[in-house]
Amino acid sequence: MTIELLAEYRLVAGPAIGALIGYITNDIAVRMLFRPHRAWYIKGFHIPFTPGIIPKERGRIAREVGKAVSENLISGEVLGKNLLSDEMIGKLRSAIEKYLDRQRHNDETLGEFLGHYFSGEEIAAASGSIRNGFTSLASEKLRDPEMGDRIAGIAADQIIVKLRDKGELLKAISGRLTEAVGGLIGRAINSVLGGKAGEITDSIIESLRDPLRELLSENIREIMEKNAADIVGGMAESESEKLMGKQVSALLAGKEELLQKVTESLIGAYRHLVTEKLPAMLQAFNLSRVIENRINEMDIDEAEQVLLGVMKKELSAVVWFGAGLGFIMGFINALF
Repeated sequence: MTIELLAEYRLVAGPAIGALIGYITNDIAVRMLFRPHRAWYIKGFHIPFTPGIIPKERGRIAREVGKAVSENLISGEVLGKNLLSDEMIGKLRSAIEKYLDRQRHNDETLGEFLGHYFSGEEIAAASGSIRNGFTSLASEKLRDPEMGDRIAGIAADQIIVKLRDKGELLKAISGRLTEAVGGLIGRAINSVLGGKAGEITDSIIESLRDPLRELLSENIREIMEKNAADIVGGMAESESEKLMGKQVSALLAGKEELLQKVTESLIGAYRHLVTEKLPAMLQAFNLSRVIENRINEMDIDEAEQVLLGVMKKELSAVVWFGAGLGFIMGFINALF
């Protein structure tokens, strides 16, 4: 009876003790991944396996994790493939179109709209810079002698046209008066007006073209040289104030084709940025070094909580696997 009880005891106790040993050893092994956090010494003698594996090798682990992430998980090729996928481009297009559609119904003035993104000082500075640039460029063009000559040529042509119209008008008036009055008085009127009208011939009018052009050109150049900046600056400031006071919806009304081009341009710029600039940006950003530094900067308690939060279930499985394996080994040992 005693032998049977001993056999039964061994059959139960062996697996139980094996399971307990397996559980404890694996639990200790898991804990030793993180603990102790620092090296332990007894009278200057370093106790083995202190600190834990992760605290001891944190620098190497951080370096290898950073390298693995930057080269395999978030490389330029991987990011580019995902950022330029049809799904991502579709989402970008949809977001742009929704934003532009909201602006089509935006009753804010342009100034109020820009105020959501920039300060008043920034808007004023940008507006002033644009006005000054436009004024400088337009003034320089207007002060160009060739521009003065072109303006003078247009003005002279218009004057010649008006003179010809007046000559024709004078002839018509003369004819109408002659018909209306008739007789001796009519002939007298026709003699006076008709004679003057006859003097304004096409050749005489045409001969005035070049002198007019030279006279106007000289005066226009002088006027533009002195006043171009004031003229253009005043116009630019006035138009700028009008523009800032217009509603966004009014500015976009009837601009569907332009908005479509804006959408395509933004998508094109996005593609160019990802294709041409992303590799250089990643290289300059040095993701591997950033990850390495972040891991090294983390407090070991924080790192432990992060890893346990991610792998708690898996680490628990390892501990219980040790218990199960110890139980099996104890059971086999009890049998033989």
